[in-house]
Amino acid sequence: MPTMKEIFEVEKNREDVSQWNVIHLFREGSTYKAYEWSAWLCREHGTTDEHLQQVGAKRLNPVHRNVKNTGGSVIFVGFPFASIDKFLPKTSQISFQPVDDNRIDIAIELPADQFGDNINYDALRQKFSEWKLAFPVKDEKKDKPSDGVSRSTETDELLALLAGSQAKPMRMSDIVAQLIALPVEDISPNDALKLLRILKRQAAALF
Repeated sequence: MPTMKEIFEVEKNREDVSQWNVIHLFREGSTYKAYEWSAWLCREHGTTDEHLQQVGAKRLNPVHRNVKNTGGSVIFVGFPFASIDKFLPKTSQISFQPVDDNRIDIAIELPADQFGDNINYDALRQKFSEWKLAFPVKDEKKDKPSDGVSRSTETDELLALLAGSQAKPMRMSDIVAQLIALPVEDISPNDALKLLRILKRQAAALF
């Protein structure tokens, strides 16, 4: 899993025109997360309202946090990795480039009706900064951790994903990996029990 320093290093390299439209997705446990400029591109320009309506999804909910000991903040969005096609559907206008096991770079086409022909780095930077400031910074001590989507939505995705994988051959290490990735400390007791029952059935099927 990349550190925040590594993520910021990737995100700050935007001056070259080839990087203006690139979303850097980092895989963290069972989710993909996009930070800073990538979060802006992912939420606002990764897909259309029409597509989201078709797949029954809503715009991602950005999380804006202070970064300890820096005086700055970070904003990000996230979603279960099985739901990537909902928020970044593969079309002729989008390009997926795996970087390593934990990162994908996705080049999208910026909408001409919003940016025009005279697009430049300073204008894009200004748009991103204004977008980021539109979301208040939340106190991490008071707010539960979030990955950029509502907890109920993520839980539903995880339940559906695990329930649909029960018939697949699995190793015990795969089940343990799923358990480690699940945000059980942040979901309701009932949902945690549902997830536990699914994992228990998967484990029992191995013997």
